[in-house]
Amino acid sequence: MHLYQRRPKHQSSPPQAEFAQGKCYLARQSALVFGSNRRNPVEWRVVVSWALVGPRLYVLPSTTKQHPEFFFLPRDRCFLKRRREDARDSYLCPRVEALSLADLIELGILDQPTRLDIADWKRKQETTS
Repeated sequence: MHLYQRRPKHQSSPPQAEFAQGKCYLARQSALVFGSNRRNPVEWRVVVSWALVGPRLYVLPSTTKQHPEFFFLPRDRCFLKRRREDARDSYLCPRVEALSLADLIELGILDQPTRLDIADWKRKQETTS
């Protein structure tokens, strides 16, 4: 076989974030199922984009309350367009919800290592359920 005809060795690649878009948004609580049973509802909730399919954006809603099955998202992992004084640590729910872009306000984008960590966590959640 000629040198230029050899196939390269298969290399294991790091997990891809093809679905973990990783943009941070504020979503209208009224558009979400997550958190709709709160006694004192909030008007807006932080969500992280998972996938864009047509006119719908699939998001992972978050809460500020600790939960052992949720993904811990420190407040400094999102590069914000504008600094927010009320930014807090969040916990991402593994249940994806579909929203219209009209129900969202873009806050910023997550760093790449965090996007990959979320993709790994989500993959593990799907294989254990």
